[in-house]
Amino acid sequence: MTLHFFLQFISGKKKKISFASSIGKTDIDINELEDIKQYIKDFSKISVREESAKILLENVGVKEVTNVLDPVFLLEQDEYKKLIKPVRKEKYLLIYAFEKSSLIETIALDISKKIRVENY
Repeated sequence: MTLHFFLQFISGKKKKISFASSIGKTDIDINELEDIKQYIKDFSKISVREESAKILLENVGVKEVTNVLDPVFLLEQDEYKKLIKPVRKEKYLLIYAFEKSSLIETIALDISKKIRVENY
């Protein structure tokens, strides 16, 4: 768990707000959930993308959690089209993971070497 996500570097009475945060999983260890509860206790407002995250937080006593739309859906399709860059011509391996994992990185590097492609 990365504490920067919980704004631990903010000092004093500055307002902390969570907008469309994501836990990224539906099953979470109760100890980790209790840690999260402590890290967010001084947030003024908390909103999450997943209904499951709202339920998890409420089950450990976090009050007033709001479920909101994932921000990726806040723009119209035309706005995203303006951001599109040309597709890479060379072959590559793309790994998308919710959590940083040295095992996933090792496997990805091994696969990319075996199939002779770049790893991004």
